[in-house]
Amino acid sequence: MKNYMKKIIVGFFALAVMFTASSAFASGPFNGQSGDCSPTIGIGNYTDGNIPRDSYGCWTAGSISAGPGDTINVGMYYHNNTNNTLTNVRAVVTKSSSGPASSYSFTGSMSSNQGSQTFGTVTLNLSSSETLTYSSTHLMKGKDAVLSDTDTLVVQNEGGIDVGSVPPGWNDYGTIVVVYKVGNNGNGGGGNDDCTISNFKIDGSTHAYVDSGERTNIEWNTEDCDSVDVDGPNFSSSSLDGDRDIYPTRSGTYTLRAYGDNGTQTRTVRVTVDDEDNNDDDCYINSFTANGSTQTTVQSGGAVNLSWNTTDCDSVYVSGPNFSSSSLDGNRSVYPTYNSNYTISASGDNGGTQNRTVYVNVGPTVIVNNTCAVTTVATNVGQNSATLNGLVTGSTGASYFEYGPTINLGSRTVSRNSSGAFSEVITGLSSNTSYFFRFVSQCANGLSYGNIEVFQTAGVVRNTTTIIQGTTVIGTQSPIMLKIENRFQYVGVGDVVDYMVTYKNIGKTTLTRPVLQVIVPKGFTLINTSRGTFSQETNTLTVPLEDLLPGAEGVVYLQALVNSLELGNAQIVSTAILVYTSPSGAQENAIAYVLNSPRNANVLGASAFWSGLWGIGLIGWLLIFILIMLIILATRSYRRKSTIHTTNPVTGGHTTTTTNY
Repeated sequence: MKNYMKKIIVGFFALAVMFTASSAFASGPFNGQSGDCSPTIGIGNYTDGNIPRDSYGCWTAGSISAGPGDTINVGMYYHNNTNNTLTNVRAVVTKSSSGPASSYSFTGSMSSNQGSQTFGTVTLNLSSSETLTYSSTHLMKGKDAVLSDTDTLVVQNEGGIDVGSVPPGWNDYGTIVVVYKVGNNGNGGGGNDDCTISNFKIDGSTHAYVDSGERTNIEWNTEDCDSVDVDGPNFSSSSLDGDRDIYPTRSGTYTLRAYGDNGTQTRTVRVTVDDEDNNDDDCYINSFTANGSTQTTVQSGGAVNLSWNTTDCDSVYVSGPNFSSSSLDGNRSVYPTYNSNYTISASGDNGGTQNRTVYVNVGPTVIVNNTCAVTTVATNVGQNSATLNGLVTGSTGASYFEYGPTINLGSRTVSRNSSGAFSEVITGLSSNTSYFFRFVSQCANGLSYGNIEVFQTAGVVRNTTTIIQGTTVIGTQSPIMLKIENRFQYVGVGDVVDYMVTYKNIGKTTLTRPVLQVIVPKGFTLINTSRGTFSQETNTLTVPLEDLLPGAEGVVYLQALVNSLELGNAQIVSTAILVYTSPSGAQENAIAYVLNSPRNANVLGASAFWSGLWGIGLIGWLLIFILIMLIILATRSYRRKSTIHTTNPVTGGHTTTTTNY
């Protein structure tokens, strides 16, 4: 008994040490999970292309060397390490000194309402004492982010960048990149021979407003430059320094280019001439939309396309949660996690500022799709037409397809009642154009939306005569019987799905140039096949077949690994297509489907179970440990002394045996 008590005490302390270490490892709300970058902060020299990263795009260098004129990137990776949304997240990279110095260190940190964390330090080594000038801070999606000192995407202040809210999971992670420029301080180190523009003004400012032909003054000064070009409306000069009166008759921009050992330096100023002509040079915001509208709704973390266009504007600034841009025109994707406004501000010759705002409503994180309507594939794709295919898997009312050249769709087919396979031919399409489409059906619990799929119009019109019944294509009008099957109804991440595709020519004529294609769902990867080649880009196995004589048949086996499942999918569709040429010379096809259900409920249940266990804390785990040890002791004590009653088969007497274990 004493030995077992010793074991309990030893186990108690071991468990305490383990939890202490675990708590120390996962003490912060950021990073620390399998798949996160390690180290979290890295450094690289953009100028010479020396930004070491691993195969996953994570920054790996803890120290680098650089010289005068080089552009330096400091990258800091972040990812929510908790099960809850982190709010008011802010990222900061702190420089060790203002310089000049021969070495600088940078420390990265993240803060939120749920806790803060310091990530570590990286070092910049210089051959001489140099200044280090801050250029910009950028918030980038993903791990692999590299920026120059002239990149203006999502620029913030040196004090840090506001990230906003970061939900859990892998849809929202990124890299903070801070850009610095190395420059000599002018004392020592061989002197400062870099070309610089110390002054460039028009009427003492960067923007002047005058009447046509009115006098204005332009001035500039450079240092250590080899040559200079200044040009603009009614003026040009090559002087290294200048102070000139000019008389512009039209609006425009004056550009100063200075050339030296460190390359080309550029600055601009602008003049606006009033009453120059009858032309309208006022600044206009032509359009500003989110997913093609002034208001849109997406899931949390879903993609929203911001698009804007301006005319005759001098400056533009687009801003919103985790996003900003100064491009005059643009088309960018954002991923909001809460209801958000995005605003464009534009200014020009007409004075003042033009503003527009779009609104993004963020709906629930999970929306269950395709409960009875499943989008499959497009077939018979020609220059101006295609056949859209879907499946109705439950009781339904009216069904139809939505389609269009953008993700917003915009067009739809006529509604009609159907069950099982559902197809519609659409016409009037543009050639060589990508089209998006989805199947919609009225289910018992409301409208069911299939996933959005895509096809591209081409140049050859394909005809088909097939009858589809369940998972098998069969019928008197089709010479092909096609079937695709797998073993289990439910699949989950990590499963290996076994497919068997069978085909047979049940007609009376030979079918030439047959090709079998098997399209597995997104997130599936082919790991084995009896024949054919697999395209990871399209998730398609392609198997060229011999000409199919009457009665010819065959089978193709394949295995696919489930790497991920699309969020919110109620059904998973795998498709087999057999394309062939009929005796009349027409290219026809047969289609078959197999449906599976995601094992999300089981996965979520297990996740919740383990999440609950890990959340009970140190005391809870110690109590569980002690309880288990007491059960083991009680069991062993019971087994140590056990009495067995037996009957002697010869004498018929009874024997009592006590056994010690």
